[in-house]
Amino acid sequence: MRTHKPDVIFLIETLVHVNKLEEIRSKLGFDFVFGVDRIGPSGGLGVFWKANINCSITNFSRNHIDMEIEDVHKGKWRLTGIYGFPERDRRRASWDFLRTLHARSSLPWACIGDFNDLLSNEEKRGRLAHPTWCIRGFQEVVTECGLNDLHMEGYPFTWVKSKGTADMIEERLDRDLVSQTWLDIFPEAKLENLIAPISDHTPLCLSTETQVSHYHQKVFRFENKWLEEPDLKDLMMQTWNASITQDVSIKLTYCTEVLSRWSKNKTPNFWKEINAYHVKIESLRLRNDPNSIEQYEKTKNQLVNLLMQEEIYWKQRAKCYWLKDGDSNTRFFHSQASARRNKNRIERLHEESGMYTEDENRIGEIIQEYFVKLFSHNSGDYAPVLETVSTRLTTADNDMLLAPFTMEEFKSAIF
Repeated sequence: MRTHKPDVIFLIETLVHVNKLEEIRSKLGFDFVFGVDRIGPSGGLGVFWKANINCSITNFSRNHIDMEIEDVHKGKWRLTGIYGFPERDRRRASWDFLRTLHARSSLPWACIGDFNDLLSNEEKRGRLAHPTWCIRGFQEVVTECGLNDLHMEGYPFTWVKSKGTADMIEERLDRDLVSQTWLDIFPEAKLENLIAPISDHTPLCLSTETQVSHYHQKVFRFENKWLEEPDLKDLMMQTWNASITQDVSIKLTYCTEVLSRWSKNKTPNFWKEINAYHVKIESLRLRNDPNSIEQYEKTKNQLVNLLMQEEIYWKQRAKCYWLKDGDSNTRFFHSQASARRNKNRIERLHEESGMYTEDENRIGEIIQEYFVKLFSHNSGDYAPVLETVSTRLTTADNDMLLAPFTMEEFKSAIF
């Protein structure tokens, strides 16, 4: 969640009633939620989305949620979260269900979820091969519906059973099937297989466009929590006095550099540690020897504990602010959270020619040209404007301000 920051999340087998999804929505920081209730102890679907996504639910069942998304740049397209029938004797019913969904709309379509089907035996590892008739039947319906199996990056399997035993099975049950018209409007779409330390299914992350990395130099900001550190005062006194120059701005710059290095050891770097565990898990799950399996389970448990520590850390930090500042800062922290959530980024600009540009370099040039023009000197007659400004200083006042300082004035000011 924190790394990928998705706009839409689809959950399968939530195992909760729909009223519980509202609580989950609030905790995850999404604006809207729609759910399908569980039946008994199993089932349940949920989809969460943010306010910046113009999304509407068109139909649903125990096994799917269908949505239409209105994209400002790409137009309207269709997103379906699906949960295929898990029973082997309902394979044909599952394929007919996909045919029915396909026939409901001609919009560009992405159908993502757990299909409980395989397209080849290469998508399975362990025990018996997948039945040929199941593979052929799923291949036929995918071809008949004109769908493409979007390439999945990362680990090749999305589901595991009996990990660490002789009966271990791994399969790629989860995927994203997309129409050619959807691929045409999202040619840079990417599907990633992520890591889940608890579930037997791994989450999939669908990115409709390649994410451009934006480097911004980090701005130094002093944090009030540092005032609670006992060694801060001595550190700053030593740093300030160590500078041989008397220039205050240079001393301050030196202090900020020292503080930046010092602060790195004061705040846990959860992101770096979590990422390291992800890399380790990714390498370990490719191996099947007893030692690697043991290390895999141990690393997963360590990751779970670290994620819990991170959540507790931020909860405690937020609680400290609450206890210290009380109701007086409620509005302030709410506005700060809202500002971060609604942080804007310039996606495109309108040129003087009347055309829009989304090119990053051109956007920078347009902004630069605007301010150069805004602050450039333009010839004109300013006299009519200046004449409307009333005089505030008399000639005598001006002469007094321009006169050299006298010794009496120094003595009067200092003593």
